[in-house]
Amino acid sequence: MQLNIIQKHNGVSPSIKNIIRALSIQGRKNVLLYAGKKFLEITKRNFGTYGEFREKTWKPLSKNYAKRIGNSTPTLLRTGELMNSIKIGSTRTNSIEIFTRDKRAGALAFGYKPNNIPPRNFWPIQNMGSPSYNRLMFNAEKEMFITISKRFNVLSSGVLPYQSTLTKRMLPSYGNPFTPQ
Repeated sequence: MQLNIIQKHNGVSPSIKNIIRALSIQGRKNVLLYAGKKFLEITKRNFGTYGEFREKTWKPLSKNYAKRIGNSTPTLLRTGELMNSIKIGSTRTNSIEIFTRDKRAGALAFGYKPNNIPPRNFWPIQNMGSPSYNRLMFNAEKEMFITISKRFNVLSSGVLPYQSTLTKRMLPSYGNPFTPQ
């Protein structure tokens, strides 16, 4: 008795190759680059009088300072100098860096008491009360999640599906999940 197996259609192997391509080092770097671009876009959308990814509304300039400079908009925001200084670094295997070399960025983002500068954070980051634990604002996290999900879908030729945009996460009122109770 002789048994022959004839392959009519192989839909699994191409799908596996597409998943491997999406998850390869080059695929991950591609996803990181898209995520970095989205983070940069979100950060730049946070500048100006209204920022949709801010934890707190920015305090206005003091009346004395506004009078002295002749404008109620902070200089770094008015000129666009700080916003344009934010850049994307090169991708590594599992990370990408978004940075600024503007030496005044930290004082503006987190405040500087000696000069009476209140925090006007332009990063889409939520301060969770500990310097070692901050996270993306919820709406920024959702946009990042969608961007990453779409990129994996494209890189895998549709094998890895889009993820649901119904993102849920722990609320700050529940406390820090990394702190022992």
